[in-house]
Amino acid sequence: MSETTLAQRVLVESQEPRRTWATARSISGLEYLRACVVGSMPTASIAALMDVDGVVFDGSGVVFRGRPDDRHFNPIGSVHGGFAATLLDSALGCAVHSTLPAGVDYSTVD
Repeated sequence: MSETTLAQRVLVESQEPRRTWATARSISGLEYLRACVVGSMPTASIAALMDVDGVVFDGSGVVFRGRPDDRHFNPIGSVHGGFAATLLDSALGCAVHSTLPAGVDYSTVD
């Protein structure tokens, strides 16, 4: 099989969600996001799957970064719009989450 037709595989390991959720609900949204940045809390498995990460959660803004590669291409060879949409959704969701007190949930549709 040639390099151009070889499918890329990405292994994504996630933490036990119930343990993570319980801990996340016990601290404020901003505290949780900061814990993710320093590695004391696991990040969302979608971040590993899409190869994006949050790099700034400072109370005044949220910054995500990602670099698309061939796994993000659509069939016509350009980066799928879902890549940019995922970055935008993650940044907006985390911006909202950073304002929440402990124990309060949100959803993107909110």
